[in-house]
Amino acid sequence: MPNSTTQAWTRDEVERLISWMEDNQEQLRGKQIAWHKQVKEWLFGAEEYITVKRISEKMGSMKKTWKDAKAMQAQPGWGVKPEEGEASINQVLERRCPFF
Repeated sequence: MPNSTTQAWTRDEVERLISWMEDNQEQLRGKQIAWHKQVKEWLFGAEEYITVKRISEKMGSMKKTWKDAKAMQAQPGWGVKPEEGEASINQVLERRCPFF
């Protein structure tokens, strides 16, 4: 059984979380702990290694990553390295935050 402190989030788990967020935007305006508990129950009830605490931590991490990518977007050209085959800031942003 995976250990909650070492088990990385899978792409599928993150996509399920993001999908839930997109479908439940009104609930995101409420108390975070309440919807973190709902996410645990509705999406990850069978995955014992995904706890409410891990959901909270993941949300914080995703939010920070998204904000960093958004800040980069406001600075055209930042981080683009044509010599490395990057054609646009969007490629850099996607590498930095795959769900941007």
